[in-house]
Amino acid sequence: MRYFSRHRTLCCAMSAVFLFLILLVPADASDLAQAPRYVALTFDDGPSAKCTQPLLDGLAARGVHCTFFVCGYRVRENPKLVSAIITGGHELGLHGDTHDYMNAMDSKSLQLEIAEPSAYLQETTGVTPHLLRPPGGLYNDAVRAEAQRQQLPIILWEVDPLDWACHKASEVTRRITAKAADGDIILMHDSSASSVSAALRTIDLLQARGFVFVTVSELAAQKGVALCPGQPYSHIS
Repeated sequence: MRYFSRHRTLCCAMSAVFLFLILLVPADASDLAQAPRYVALTFDDGPSAKCTQPLLDGLAARGVHCTFFVCGYRVRENPKLVSAIITGGHELGLHGDTHDYMNAMDSKSLQLEIAEPSAYLQETTGVTPHLLRPPGGLYNDAVRAEAQRQQLPIILWEVDPLDWACHKASEVTRRITAKAADGDIILMHDSSASSVSAALRTIDLLQARGFVFVTVSELAAQKGVALCPGQPYSHIS
């Protein structure tokens, strides 16, 4: 009887410890801390005289760095904004010189469309862009070959909220936050006030969900991916 009494006491003690441990573990696995999810927020068609600076101010307030795919003609129109982009710690990429579709160009025009804004940026800022985004995301074998020749990966996107067409900031934000996932490249434009508002609100919401915003090159480094010239990327994982 003494043996069974001690055995019963031991079992009760073990049960109490087990119950205590259960209470320490969250009932739902979703309560556990998630690993950071990295996304690259990118902006096309700038810099914009009206919208880029307010965007840069909002990004600085949030400690976020993005990638700006700039057009050569707008770079020449707004050199101070290009300097502000660089000073803010953001990444520059090429979006062509004229914003014409590259897949419709002859070989000489295509070469200059990419090389001229790159040379201008190098001369005026000391920065040489290492990424290319063809306008409209349109490319063909010739564009890929020229991008490879000029040592430029082609950066597309996984999430496109069509902010250039939809000027309701809340809807643009909804489209992005509903789809964004780890490793995504997000397309936006720094050319309207609604896009700026949507971008900053998107950052706030996704940061609250554990997302980390990085440049395209930082995203590739984070994922251990070497970006290859002439190769298109819309998602990096």
